[in-house]
Amino acid sequence: MFHVPKRLVFRWSLWGKWSTSGLAMLHDSVASFHVQFPNGTFVASYRQDADLPDRRLLPEYLQWHSLPGETGILPGDELWLKWFPQDLVDAADLFIAVDADVFAVADPVGLRKWMVDELESSICCMQESNPQPWQYGNYADRFARLPVVNAGFVASREAALFTQAMMWKYQQYTAQPSLQRRWHDEQGAVAEYWLEQESLARASFLPEATNKLLCPSANAEVIDIQGLEIIHTPYPEHPKYYELKEQIRAAIARG
Repeated sequence: MFHVPKRLVFRWSLWGKWSTSGLAMLHDSVASFHVQFPNGTFVASYRQDADLPDRRLLPEYLQWHSLPGETGILPGDELWLKWFPQDLVDAADLFIAVDADVFAVADPVGLRKWMVDELESSICCMQESNPQPWQYGNYADRFARLPVVNAGFVASREAALFTQAMMWKYQQYTAQPSLQRRWHDEQGAVAEYWLEQESLARASFLPEATNKLLCPSANAEVIDIQGLEIIHTPYPEHPKYYELKEQIRAAIARG
């Protein structure tokens, strides 16, 4: 059984070219969690190719951590950088990997309840609202049942073991040169790890009723964040973020 975490590390992973609007979205993501967890540690892990127009657009309390030049992650597999191990996760009581299009829009009661009450659980994820095989890439064929894991928000009490397991999965993944890579393979690997932990009664989800994926293919009818806690607004264009941006910023201002 784990203890109630005292040191929370929130991490965003950055690579490639960023637009000014993309940095504004990242700012809102970081700020939204900071107002809920002001004593947390907030870190941006970046690879050397991360092209950021102006870091001053991001909160001053965001700490910067440079990933090694040789991470072993191949071009096209950058999503796996979210799980690249580093020293800062070893010292965390709770490691929380957050995508730039994920926002805390109210007190995350579901997350706090998991942190305090589910001390036997090592990992907690958001849920896919409408899970489909393509959302897990090549890993979908491995599952006896389709999981509902969404890797946009993942909290782990065993950060070092989790990241080691993910990098081992990546090594196995890249050892198949004939494999046709798919964008969601990384999420499939996270789902596989979640299922492995579930088999040991050590895996949890945030309540889907209040922690939702919002995009054209899932919960597209949602036009108000009232009653929600954490939202994930994916797709390359992030349409739900821009639709709800003023509500998200109002929630940040309210704190």
